[in-house]
Amino acid sequence: MASYLPLAFAIFLVAFEFQNLLSWGGGRTIKPGPEKSQDFTIVVPVFGHPRYFDGERLLRYRHRVLVAMEISAPLMAGFADELEAGGWSVARLVVADPNPAALVTAALPAVATTYVFRLDSDTDIGDDVAAAVAAADLAGADLCSIKCAVANRTNVVTKLQALEYRMAMLCRHFRPWLTSGACFLARTDALRQIMARHSKWTPGEDIETGRTALALRMPISHLDMDVHTDAPGSWRALFHQRRLWWAGSDPERSIDS
Repeated sequence: MASYLPLAFAIFLVAFEFQNLLSWGGGRTIKPGPEKSQDFTIVVPVFGHPRYFDGERLLRYRHRVLVAMEISAPLMAGFADELEAGGWSVARLVVADPNPAALVTAALPAVATTYVFRLDSDTDIGDDVAAAVAAADLAGADLCSIKCAVANRTNVVTKLQALEYRMAMLCRHFRPWLTSGACFLARTDALRQIMARHSKWTPGEDIETGRTALALRMPISHLDMDVHTDAPGSWRALFHQRRLWWAGSDPERSIDS
């Protein structure tokens, strides 16, 4: 009996780490190459207050950015004027119950490029965007998930989240439909089809995008590029974030595939 223990233990380890083994294989992962494409728009949903738009992170792509802004409040309408005066493109939107999914959907008619990034304004999209778009186009992808990394690794809370994010992102190699609202890339006409069937419910927007594309049998891949976002800096803030995420994973709200 004892002679079987090492074999049983080895089988257990392989089974336990099987997802990592799958991720090493690459799965449906697209790697940016030397080709570049400028045929993209970065849509950034903004509502509630001007402080939620961090333009400094996006200055280098300003000519490619469309700010999807809810302007019912005079403060936001004035902020839209300021952004336009500074050279930004703004989709001025009036949405009764604004949320990121609803604003992105309302802004899509103004997008004329083949591809569109959905990006949170507090996320740094990095430098290899044009190469990523070209790679996605060459692969024929309709939707691409993207790796999200923690930018503010300043204390125990954020460093633990940075490790957690790195581990979690690996499963997107073979489950590319695990999209994040921080950033994903989609063919514009495909995203219009997805959002036409989307519940627009927050906080379920992130995963629902990928699940809807999966249900529509669209070509989905994982784009091997990193974006960086700030993680909650305290245990209290982390708890509030995860409570919101748990609500977003409610199976009663998920789309049938």
